[in-house]
Amino acid sequence: MKGLEKATGLVTHLNGARFHTYEELVAWSGKTRRTVYRWIKAIREEFGEDLEQKTNEEGRKAFRLRHRATWLDLLTQPRPEDVAALDVAIKAVKGRRLPTDELRKLRDRLTRVLELRKRLGKVETDVEAELNRLGLSFRPGPRFEVDPDTRAKVRHAILALNKLRFRYKPHQKPARTHTVIPWGVLIGSAPQLVAMPEGSRGAASRPYHFRLDRMSDLEEIPETGYEGPPEGAFREYRKTIFDSFAEEPFDVEWRFHQEAPQVDRWEFHSDQELETEPDGSVVVRFRAGGREDMARHLIGWGDWVTGIRPKALREAVFRLRLAGLAPLIEEFGEAGTARRIARLASESGANRVRPESEAAEAPDAGTDDAETADG
Repeated sequence: MKGLEKATGLVTHLNGARFHTYEELVAWSGKTRRTVYRWIKAIREEFGEDLEQKTNEEGRKAFRLRHRATWLDLLTQPRPEDVAALDVAIKAVKGRRLPTDELRKLRDRLTRVLELRKRLGKVETDVEAELNRLGLSFRPGPRFEVDPDTRAKVRHAILALNKLRFRYKPHQKPARTHTVIPWGVLIGSAPQLVAMPEGSRGAASRPYHFRLDRMSDLEEIPETGYEGPPEGAFREYRKTIFDSFAEEPFDVEWRFHQEAPQVDRWEFHSDQELETEPDGSVVVRFRAGGREDMARHLIGWGDWVTGIRPKALREAVFRLRLAGLAPLIEEFGEAGTARRIARLASESGANRVRPESEAAEAPDAGTDDAETADG
């Protein structure tokens, strides 16, 4: 680590797509070959396999650092010696009958970071284990698996202010290559990268959503002089959407029955307004896009929701309820009624799977409609 402290510039210089020979590094740094050799050795000791080496066409060794090896990573990674030093300090403080709680907490945090570093690519598992240790857990339920390397590359591109190029395969559409400027990630059952397409201009441009589980062949593109998205752009953008659906925002109003449970305790949107009517019903108002995701959420409230605006949102709720209703009535009710509902579902565009002549199926619960990058 001591030798590496003098090589901070070299760490940054090596962190990219290009390989650099000893001769190039000597010319770049103005130092001797022996000094550059010591720096490379220190970097290899710190970053291990993240320092890649190859022999070029001229037979010379060349080096580069992989995408996840950055100077920021170095600064935030403790050494085993740091933990050992804390152990000594804890024993010394304890011997003087002084409190050691805070030192122990710090030691525990450093130990956990070291363990995470040994298991790169398994962050979700580590987080879940820590939550279990605290008596907490992720909510059971469906969620898409995302390749750990994809998570790592997306995270690094956001922190390093680099562009991303990748292949993207939407549902039932051909794969395409996209080059984007990443803003951030929406966490949920299907995590999505929010990013601006390369070349977008003007305040009217809206970012695209890309599901991480549908991304492949990711490549970072260092962008010289790029300072990232405008300050607070991702935060402000999140206020314009409901869940993960990407579309132009619109005014929303939901009315809940007075006996609906604890509506006033819910945060449906960060900018929502709640109003309790004289009869006890609660009205929620906010402005955001996400009609399909809103409809899926509202269906879960059943008949507790007594009013929905605008009309387009009511129609979305109607279609979703209708699409899954016909097969249930066919099984548990009267066949003629089921056929009429199936016909109505087809006429309203509710069916996604089967034609009118067949029993209707429930809509796919995925988030394909949330992706504006499908085209």
